Amino acid sequence: MERIKQITSHLEPSPRAKLLQRQEDDIVLCSAVRTPLTRARKGGLANTSTDVLLSTVLKEVVNKVSLDPKLVEDIM
Repeated sequence: MERIKQITSHLEPSPRAKLLQRQEDDIVLCSAVRTPLTRARKGGLANTSTDVLLSTVLKEVVNKVSLDPKLVEDIM
């Protein structure tokens, strides 16, 4: 019986697939924010990590759409 459970678990959607399935309470925000442009690997942002740039963009999106950051559960 345990083996059957094990085999059927391989047939179920992966955790990522479950996460990507649409739910009735899903909310999607679409917003456009640009990062500054500089010369590749030579400009003022050459030593800035992508994490810092993304963090700046996400903070601006939160401000732009007047969203309480505590309500955000996941970012894809």
